[in-house]
Amino acid sequence: MDRDRTATVAFNLDTAHITRIDGTTPIYFSTLQKAYDSPVSSGSTIQVWGIDLPETLLCGTSKQVRISGGYDQLYQTRPNTTTIRGLVIGMGTVIIDRVVVK
Repeated sequence: MDRDRTATVAFNLDTAHITRIDGTTPIYFSTLQKAYDSPVSSGSTIQVWGIDLPETLLCGTSKQVRISGGYDQLYQTRPNTTTIRGLVIGMGTVIIDRVVVK
């Protein structure tokens, strides 16, 4: 190089895989609310990346789900926690693990 150069880099978050319903064939969602609202069976586990989500989760069905946060992008380890902006439970049972509610 014969002089200074400028470079610009853009990073895009893979929003299509932020959360998933665990199972033999995982089902991926772009938000935690979409995963909860899906026809997930009672007793299922919803896994979430360990990031700060700008959403409030509204739970209004009579099912029981576990929300496990803190996952890496490949859902192999849980080095972090997941942060959501609020949690409203109108019906059902929600068990949260490694999820911070602000």
